[in-house]
Amino acid sequence: MPGHGSPDSAEPDAGFTELGFDSLTVVELRNRLNYATGLNLSATVPFDHPSPRALGEYLRERLCPPETDPAPRLLAELDAETA
Repeated sequence: MPGHGSPDSAEPDAGFTELGFDSLTVVELRNRLNYATGLNLSATVPFDHPSPRALGEYLRERLCPPETDPAPRLLAELDAETA
């Protein structure tokens, strides 16, 4: 991170600009996240989610969507087969 000795020294709820990011480092962050995750993130993703915590939560949602309970769908399919 710009101007920080380690990731642990950065406040997770501080804005990226407060943490020393400028427009070039925000683009570099987005590019590295694209590479690391395999996602195609927009150029505005760090501005849309302007803190490390907010961006992390967004990435978690994209990479690990909540599982949906298949039981209602399966029960409906079973009911349809027996009808």
